Amino acid sequence: QQEVLVKTREIRELQENLIVHGNAGSDATQYSGIVTLMSTTNTVAKSGAAMTLDDINTAVQYAFDDGGRPNLAVCSSAVYTDLLALLTQKIGYLKAESQVFWGFTTIVLHTMVGSIPVIPSMYLTNTSSSKAIYFLDMSVVEMRVLQDMTFEDLAKTNDSEKFMLKIYEALIIKNTAFGASITEIA
Repeated sequence: QQEVLVKTREIRELQENLIVHGNAGSDATQYSGIVTLMSTTNTVAKSGAAMTLDDINTAVQYAFDDGGRPNLAVCSSAVYTDLLALLTQKIGYLKAESQVFWGFTTIVLHTMVGSIPVIPSMYLTNTSSSKAIYFLDMSVVEMRVLQDMTFEDLAKTNDSEKFMLKIYEALIIKNTAFGASITEIA
């Protein structure tokens, strides 16, 4: 029972990694993730400079001008703390974080398209000049499940209990121009 739970968690962690970094072009068993699909669409490239609040406004404006309404941001943990410091510096004593409808507390950016919760991902790099934040319009992002996770016992060949877990799914961004990114952050 415990082993099934551990393997299920491993699959979900692999899923998050693929949602961020998957590349179907280099591995046919993967689907393309956010970094691959967004590529250079509506990108504010910082070229090793620090991110500013104006960069966020510019990126969101790029998406808006192309018809998008970003309503979720995904970033590395280092960008999350940098953003928290920027917001704390700007708004002072007010809280930069608030509870979102998913039931947890996170940074919420107030932009020209409305509130955008920011979620850190352990799968985006914290390396200086390679950090990034991606703004997504979730109305065009889908996680298609072709077959939900299934459990199957395998043939018993010794005293061990062997099993297999499998899932088939794909990430789809129907219009990448509805999103934006800030890349190469110091």
